[in-house]
Amino acid sequence: MLAKFKKSNFYLECVKLRDEMKPMTWKQRLDHLWTYYKEYLWFVALAVIVICVVITGAINASKDVIAGGMLVNISIDQEGFDYLSTEYREHLGGVGGQIVELDYSNFSSLADPTSSEDNAYASMILPARVESGDLDYILLDQFAMEYYITQGIYLDLRTFFTQEELDALGGKVIYARQEDEVQEDSWAVAVDVSDLPFVQRYIGTETKTYFALSGSTKRPDVCRDMWEYLHVWKPE
Repeated sequence: MLAKFKKSNFYLECVKLRDEMKPMTWKQRLDHLWTYYKEYLWFVALAVIVICVVITGAINASKDVIAGGMLVNISIDQEGFDYLSTEYREHLGGVGGQIVELDYSNFSSLADPTSSEDNAYASMILPARVESGDLDYILLDQFAMEYYITQGIYLDLRTFFTQEELDALGGKVIYARQEDEVQEDSWAVAVDVSDLPFVQRYIGTETKTYFALSGSTKRPDVCRDMWEYLHVWKPE
C-alpha cells in the first residue's frame, strides 16, 4: 500500500514541492504557496473554517443559542453590542444559560477580498456560518452585500415579507437575479436600514447598512423579532 502511494501523482507532486521550497525562507515558502496554489489553499481554508464553525456550533449548542447574528464590514460600539446581545436576549424572553450569539467579519479594505490571505479568510466566515445553519440575521455594508449576492448566502426576502410589506419598503429593498433568470424572477436580497435610529446611533460604516437573512436560518420567528426590534428601538 505504501509503495503504491509513493508512486501516486499526489505523492510525487508533494516531493517536488518540498524540493522546490527547501532553499527558501519561511516567508518565501508562504509567498510561493499563495502564488501557485491559491485555489487549493482557498478550499482548504474554507474547509477548516467550516470545521471550526461546526465545532463552535456544537459547543454553543450546550449554551442554548436562541439567536445568531453577524456584522460584516460594519462597526458597533459596546453599548450597541450590549443591546444586540444582552438586551435582545431579554427581548426574546431568554433565561439563564441562553445566549444571543453575535459575530464579526471585516474584509472591506480591498476591492478583491481574495487578493490577500487575511481578507480571503475574513470573506469566508459568513459563508461558513450560513453553511453551519446557526445564523439568523446579517447586518452588512454595501460592499459585502453586493459581494455575496452570487454565493447563495441570503434568504429570499419574498418568502419572509408579505408583498404588501415589500411594496411599503419600496426602494429600500435590494433585488438581484441569478444569471439564468429573467428580470421578473428577481429575488429580494436585503433591505436598506441606514435610517433606523439604532443604526444611526451605533452602527459605523462608510456606506449604507443593510439587513439580510441567512439562507439556512431555522428560526424565522427570531428573524422577525430582530426586524421588529430594530424598528421599535428608541434611545433611552
